[in-house]
Amino acid sequence: MEVAAEYRGMEACDDEPVPEAIGPYELERYEPCEVYLDWDDPRFEGTDVWAGNSTRFDLDDGTFMTFDHKIHDIVTDDGAWRMRPHLRFDAPGYPDPDGNTEWWVLDGEGAYEGLVALLVKEGEDLRGFVVPSDRLPPVPEHLLPA
Repeated sequence: MEVAAEYRGMEACDDEPVPEAIGPYELERYEPCEVYLDWDDPRFEGTDVWAGNSTRFDLDDGTFMTFDHKIHDIVTDDGAWRMRPHLRFDAPGYPDPDGNTEWWVLDGEGAYEGLVALLVKEGEDLRGFVVPSDRLPPVPEHLLPA
């Protein structure tokens, strides 16, 4: 089943990250914020909390590389959608991550157990599909932990 959401805004959360220097890199921890989306599917109507961290590594040539992690957890009256951690990076010679499409995977819990939301975020556009999790291709056995 296809789903889509329209971005309405974000709770007035602390926009400034909390920096923390650890050796040769800097870590920024962002406070969780509530995101407001208008979904066309009632299974996603609930509280959507975003959280993220960013790590910056200074490179020897004066440039830097940045890794960003983020998650969205959507909690409804009937269950939840838990986003698998999303990682993106920015480094010299690689495309700007702000212009890239993001692919999100959210696992259903409670009434949505056994479902997975496969979403694509392009700018403010968020759309995708809800499918049974057993319909996803299995992880190749040689990639599974021993």
